Amino acid sequence: MTGALGKEGGRTVTVNPTIPVIPAEVVEP
Repeated sequence: MTGALGKEGGRTVTVNPTIPVIPAEVVEP
């Protein structure tokens, strides 16, 4: 939804704005 998350995976931060973009990028680089 944010942009980078939607491109990488976004499943971690779909409806949770509390989680930053760091975990999504780390999990799926």
